[in-house]
Amino acid sequence: MSEKKSIYVNGVRFFKPNDNAPENLVANVLITPKLLGESLRQDDVKDAKGEYQGNEQYRATLWKNSDGSYSMSFNTYKAESKVQQAEESGDDLPF
Repeated sequence: MSEKKSIYVNGVRFFKPNDNAPENLVANVLITPKLLGESLRQDDVKDAKGEYQGNEQYRATLWKNSDGSYSMSFNTYKAESKVQQAEESGDDLPF
């Protein structure tokens, strides 16, 4: 199984709250629409793209960095079907 490189979402940045922020505040967010739009149009993120109730959506994962800030990457993981796994292993049973 090959390891895929994370594709980070450009145009959205998360920063840890300052010390005086309310306890339930998780992060401050900075959105740059131009960069976000370019990021969503990349060919590499097509596996993260889906649809729900007629709306285009992208799966993403939020990561906490060592400096307390956060990064977001596209979730492009696609599970292999059991049939496909069986074919690759040479087993003709799909379970």
